Amino acid sequence: MRRFKGFTLAEVLITLGVIGVVAVMTLPTVVQNYQKQAVVNKLKKSYTNLQNALQNSMSENGDMSTWDFPDDPYLFFDKYIAPYYKRIADENGGEHPIYTIDGVSFISYPKWIALPDVTSVCIERKIYDEYYWMFIDINAKKEPNRLGKDIFMLNLFPKSNKLMFHSQGQTNEQLKSDYLGGGYQCQKGTNERYAGGKCGAKIMQDGWKIESDYPW
Repeated sequence: MRRFKGFTLAEVLITLGVIGVVAVMTLPTVVQNYQKQAVVNKLKKSYTNLQNALQNSMSENGDMSTWDFPDDPYLFFDKYIAPYYKRIADENGGEHPIYTIDGVSFISYPKWIALPDVTSVCIERKIYDEYYWMFIDINAKKEPNRLGKDIFMLNLFPKSNKLMFHSQGQTNEQLKSDYLGGGYQCQKGTNERYAGGKCGAKIMQDGWKIESDYPW
């Protein structure tokens, strides 16, 4: 009679052990890649929604260069953006801080506006009477509240109809360095005040991807 030989218990346990080791080694990479893609998708959606709101506003209010440019940026938001990108609520800045990409250095407690796409935006202040500093938090008040992780820095130039990520247009190496000063580089371990401020520009200029040289 033919005899059929099956796996021994030891062989099964060894196989399961190998599978477990492989899973433990690969799972962190799979999870990290998923997290990176989720960040990119949310950032792109938030940026697109804000751009669309500005375009819709210009279609009704004329060219952005003709708009009021008040010292209080929230007057600007309420007049030109809110009708097309409605606020849900004002958030308590004390509960919504901004940190550098390392999560060590505190930057500020700005005034945030909660938006319907489950993001928050703040227009912190006017710079040199030329543009507004803006921040988008892609997961509202949830942690980690870090530049380059879930908070991304933009500049709004009303006089030239532009909404740009901070330092957009610089080369990849310039985005990762302190090119032109200010400490905004998309890099960890710098101890600079605004480290991570250029990371939104890097993601966009890398084709809406978080590449291997991104300081994740």
